[in-house]
Amino acid sequence: MHAYGLSPSANTSYAQNEAKFEIEQFKGERDQNYKALEEQQLGNRGKMVQESNVQTQIDIESLKAKYDSNKDELLERIMTTVCDIKPKSHINVRIE
Repeated sequence: MHAYGLSPSANTSYAQNEAKFEIEQFKGERDQNYKALEEQQLGNRGKMVQESNVQTQIDIESLKAKYDSNKDELLERIMTTVCDIKPKSHINVRIE
């Protein structure tokens, strides 16, 4: 008699079925671990994207406020510079 008191062919069949069961069980555990890790990573990525979007909105609002507060002064400086015309002769010009 062989192990488990079965014939050699039945013993082989039993071992194959047991191996298949263990493989399926191992696959199931690995799939669960993978899905848990994937959920953790996607959750972290989603949180980071959300935080980034919030920070971007804060930065945009800050830039808009700075633009609004400095716009008039900047336009005044540009107009003063453009309109302040002081004609001078070039240094290479020779008047005879």
